[in-house]
Amino acid sequence: MLASVLMAAAIAFPTGGTYTYQVQTPDAEFMSTIVIAPDADGVRTHETFGAPTPIAETDQQFGSDLVQRSFVASQRGKTLTIEVSPTAAHYSIGGHSVDATLDHPVCTLIDDNVLTSVVMLPAVVQATHATQCTFVLSTAPQTIVADVSTTPPATHPPQAAAGDLAVTAQIGAITEIVWYDPQTLIPDYIDFGHGQSATLTNRSPNAVVPTRMPSRDGAPAS
Repeated sequence: MLASVLMAAAIAFPTGGTYTYQVQTPDAEFMSTIVIAPDADGVRTHETFGAPTPIAETDQQFGSDLVQRSFVASQRGKTLTIEVSPTAAHYSIGGHSVDATLDHPVCTLIDDNVLTSVVMLPAVVQATHATQCTFVLSTAPQTIVADVSTTPPATHPPQAAAGDLAVTAQIGAITEIVWYDPQTLIPDYIDFGHGQSATLTNRSPNAVVPTRMPSRDGAPAS
């Protein structure tokens, strides 16, 4: 019991605030704004991806152990909910539901095709000491296991601060490197490879998560 209490006390949450990233792809640029709100129950996040017109919005909940608990996404008038248990991710959308089995539940992140999962990755890896993480796809009831490492890459990019550390996720043939401030656990620069990246351009101490998005029938999404 004492050991579990001490372990929980040692877990560091990412610093709360509002963070804006410029997302660069070979074909376009986007802005993504993420609110990170730590509290006694863990960490809540809200992301608005796309500016000036939002492409998608997500709300996510991480437990006090930084294990992902839930994910809600709103896009094109539809709401997707994913609830994460120790053994499965339960998808619900448009009155339909299905489960995806989790292979490495200690480190589980929803791969939402936006930024929150990689922004949370340094804190989650530090909290869980994981060498593998399960990424639950938001686009289909499937999972991908990624190898993660905190070994410093050979090259330190100029977009990252001199004191930044890195977490590398190897997802099949794709290598993603997240450069983050070890004091705040907030990424400064994310290299997705193939000419894709995200750079932190603005931060503020505001950590107020907006009211959760309504579902298609007007009731709060859960």
